[in-house]
Amino acid sequence: MKRIFAVVLAVVMVVLMATPVLAREPQMVEDAYAAWDGPGEWEEPGYMTLFINGRPSTPIALTLADGWVYANLQDAAYALGATARLDSQTGVVHWNPAEGGIIQSIAFDNIRAFDEDGIAWVCREFVWDVQWMTTGWHFGPTPVRTDIPPAAPVVRTTDHGQMAVDFIEYMNDNLYNRVPFSYRELEAAQWIRDELIAMGYDEDAVVLQSFTIEDAAAFVGPFSGSLGIYEQFNAFDPDQRLDLDSAVDAMIAIALEEEYEWIARMAEQMGVSFEEALAMMAEDHGIFADMFHKLLEVAVRDSAPWRLNFANVFGLFDLDTQFRPYSQNVVLTVPGQSERKIVVTAHYDSIMVPGASDNASGTALLLESAYRLMDMDNYFTIVYVFMGAEEIGLLGAYYYVENLSNEERNNIVLNINADVLIEGPYFFFGAGIMDDFWLEDNEITLLIGDIAEELNDSYGTALINAQPLAEMPSDQLPFLWGGHTVVTLVGLARTGSEGYEEFLNWDMYPGFSSSIVHTEFDCFHFINETWPNKIGDSMWTFSVFLEYLLAAEFDYENLPQIDVNIFEPVEREEVDLTNHPMVGTWTWDDNPEWSYVFNADGTGVRGLPGQMVEFYWYADDYDVFIDMENGNITEIWQLLFVDDEMLILGMQWWHSFSYSRQ
Repeated sequence: MKRIFAVVLAVVMVVLMATPVLAREPQMVEDAYAAWDGPGEWEEPGYMTLFINGRPSTPIALTLADGWVYANLQDAAYALGATARLDSQTGVVHWNPAEGGIIQSIAFDNIRAFDEDGIAWVCREFVWDVQWMTTGWHFGPTPVRTDIPPAAPVVRTTDHGQMAVDFIEYMNDNLYNRVPFSYRELEAAQWIRDELIAMGYDEDAVVLQSFTIEDAAAFVGPFSGSLGIYEQFNAFDPDQRLDLDSAVDAMIAIALEEEYEWIARMAEQMGVSFEEALAMMAEDHGIFADMFHKLLEVAVRDSAPWRLNFANVFGLFDLDTQFRPYSQNVVLTVPGQSERKIVVTAHYDSIMVPGASDNASGTALLLESAYRLMDMDNYFTIVYVFMGAEEIGLLGAYYYVENLSNEERNNIVLNINADVLIEGPYFFFGAGIMDDFWLEDNEITLLIGDIAEELNDSYGTALINAQPLAEMPSDQLPFLWGGHTVVTLVGLARTGSEGYEEFLNWDMYPGFSSSIVHTEFDCFHFINETWPNKIGDSMWTFSVFLEYLLAAEFDYENLPQIDVNIFEPVEREEVDLTNHPMVGTWTWDDNPEWSYVFNADGTGVRGLPGQMVEFYWYADDYDVFIDMENGNITEIWQLLFVDDEMLILGMQWWHSFSYSRQ
């Protein structure tokens, strides 16, 4: 399962790099914010709301200061069901999440924050980051469902899941440490292919789809920050790979360089010399200016374990783990009576652990399903895709989806994704389709719910319908964001339940958590000894469910048509936007590489020559535009104007930047 490393990295960098803001006079955000009409944001002038479980939170007051947008700390805490306070003397934000969460108390140092007349304000990005850290992704103070009974013993009435259990044990014992872009990952891919051929599938029906980091990097959106560690630590050059000590030194050097560049820009904006700005910041920390670089080095060293651990979970400091510049998907196509397709996905890579739950469980489910399908007369064409490089940013899934043609995309009826199936004794599925950034139902998702209810009644399964899990961070996301109907399969534990207290590590649905994912406990034998029958119960339940889903008669006539070129520049009528406030050149932090040039004819570019990014207007009033790079959409932006400041708000990845007119 893919943790959102890029988001957590953003929090770490805020802690590291941000400096307490000096003197400022905040002013309330002006009525320009009323222009926002996107999902879950900017309902009123001067306020924002968070997107929590498909609904907007209580409003959070905003203010502008020195070109930054700040949120009221108490409003943010209330919206997330937490309590918080700012220590104005130390600049530390103390955050206490809602009861029942995994993280009970957090102290954030060096956050952009200030106190004005007894009201604490924190940078808006901090609010988003702490939401992701403490609640998973969309789940804040959402009431825990009361309709889910305690887990009961599973009575297996068929032999479903037995083959899958054997596959999990084999991968656990023989194909552990299947880290992305490693030779062990390739070994696992070849084993999957061999197993499918041994079942009786033709060799031509089983394809290895290879890709490089560069091939997939343009598609991975918010997870692209994960990819840099391979280059930073020279993973693909065995003669230049960094050991642990060298990696720490390299990190410190890079962080210090970035910090001093940031101080230089701040000094220029404040109209003071670099030395004066450095002295002011050192004074704020209560130390002498010539000691400030030592403080920075200590801060980097204190944070280094997180970054280095992130690298080490992919084996970058394990010289026995050898890397190659390729990963691969394993694709099996089983023709049906119709060319319409159900695409069944699971990633087979892991971090440096046996990876029984994450995700030998999903891989094994697909292998058993493929074996059983040989005895079925399937109506739809079934495509099994065993995804590579999921852990580093869903690379395999993005690469697969982005390389489908218009015709191939429109032949997809449903994507079924299986990930971390043996985290607990509760068997969840989340089915949905995106409609203007919101999860919705259609005839297919409703039928999936009906199938689950029928199986619960007739087979005694205990399947739980939880639509928000359709957005869990896994390989269904490129399908979901690409306009397809998806259903995810995942096993969870009840938060705080007996036998799981020491293992719960991540809230994934209100009141339910993963248990051993991304830990050394993700081992077949440990799971079997600690929770007997859990693996067999999970694999039986999901194997029965998947078989019925593949045999279902889904109505695909009303599915929306998907055009992979929908966001490419199109011919449009001549326009004259001379008087529009966006026309001109805008820069972020005086950095020309982060600039936009908007022309009166509705065209424009971003960045320097040679780094051009196309965009075109998406709304009649020209307040939304699309970033394009190499023919692929990179972001949808909403424009907001306050005097000579322009805010651009990302509608896909929920981030924002403030630009000044040049």
